[in-house]
Amino acid sequence: MSMLWIVFEIIINFYEGFMETYFIYKYLPAKTERSNRISKVSFIVCVCTVGFLITLMNYITIFEGVGGIICYLAALFIYALIDKKGSIIKKLFAATLPLVIISLISLITLNFVSSINSMSIEEIVTESGFARFTVLFLAQALFFVAVKLMLKILTVTSSNFNVSEWIAIISIFAVSIVMMFLLHLIAIYSVYSVQRVYINLLILTIVVVNIIIFYMIDSISIKNNQKQELELLKIQEQYSHQYIENAGQQYDSIRKIRHDLKDQLSVVYAMISDGHSKDAMKYIAKNVNIISVNEGAVNTDNYVVNAVINSKFAVADAVGIRTRCSSIKNFNGIDDLDLLHILSNALDNAITGCTALPDDSKKFISLDISRTTDIYRIVVKNTIKESVLNKNPNLKTTKSDLDRHGWGTKIIRETAEKYQGRCEFYESDNVFTCLITLKSNLV
Repeated sequence: MSMLWIVFEIIINFYEGFMETYFIYKYLPAKTERSNRISKVSFIVCVCTVGFLITLMNYITIFEGVGGIICYLAALFIYALIDKKGSIIKKLFAATLPLVIISLISLITLNFVSSINSMSIEEIVTESGFARFTVLFLAQALFFVAVKLMLKILTVTSSNFNVSEWIAIISIFAVSIVMMFLLHLIAIYSVYSVQRVYINLLILTIVVVNIIIFYMIDSISIKNNQKQELELLKIQEQYSHQYIENAGQQYDSIRKIRHDLKDQLSVVYAMISDGHSKDAMKYIAKNVNIISVNEGAVNTDNYVVNAVINSKFAVADAVGIRTRCSSIKNFNGIDDLDLLHILSNALDNAITGCTALPDDSKKFISLDISRTTDIYRIVVKNTIKESVLNKNPNLKTTKSDLDRHGWGTKIIRETAEKYQGRCEFYESDNVFTCLITLKSNLV
């Protein structure tokens, strides 16, 4: 084998490593805490590692088989773990799929060229002739097209999948790889071109079956998500009716207090005029206490915001939770129902977090709402007994009724995304913080 051919094969091997790493690089989001320079270095290291492993396996054995696939998979999976965001199962999928694609393409092109040239697969792999060049060039060209196509398809499909669906897809891919390698072994020792044609058809059938199953799982996932969204809308509607009704009741109470205030002042004036100043002071003390119970914690220009915060703080007060609120007056550019959904769910979560504390003196909730130019910033803090994120990083509901609970965090996140904002959770010194940012629609 000439030096020129060896260099050509090494270039092909490193190109294959580049495309496999490139798929992960484009498919999975980068970790935000890592600098762009570090990400580029880790990308290059992964490309070189996979390219070197492919070259080494080709030097050791004619057909690297499952052992080679495991080595490449390990390198790609480690790169995904270190440099990319996402669940473990999604990272495993990202590392597995390009290997499945190149394996499929290599098997099909090998059998295709073998059938056309009436050569055995072993002859094509071991000789450095035109047939081998055709296989290498055609396989890598098809690999490039396939990677680009899969990236485009997955941007609109894989976001729907849950963990069980990812496991099903990866399991199907794994079984398919085993089946194709068994067919490949049969093709290697086959001397009849007709048999290799049938093997090609079987491999193509496996590919088609994989595609059909993938789209079936995606379709089921979309329907399940639509069902969840419908349930979410029902819950949101229930919240809307509840707080609009609370708003009406609260403002009726305020109008009643204002109406009675004039009569109360007249009584106080008469008592003082008659020299009953002590009785007047007792009367004032009694009625000031009543007014303090009924007055709201916040009074903005938005009646929905007032209703939600005041009703939630009243619930907190009833269970011994101290509260504090600082808020801007107007909320231009944010829909009332969206404000309702965010505030009600965030405060519900805060109340739930505080109730676990045995000591009432430590139960505290604070709400700060501010605005800078077109960005609203909502910060809800509450004291906690122990770390929530360590035990439940995904903030899944711990209540038994999953149909009625567990939607709060999802509602907050989706509403924040609607306004090009974000929702973040963090902890410090036994205080749990929910930070929500929203961009005004008026800008």
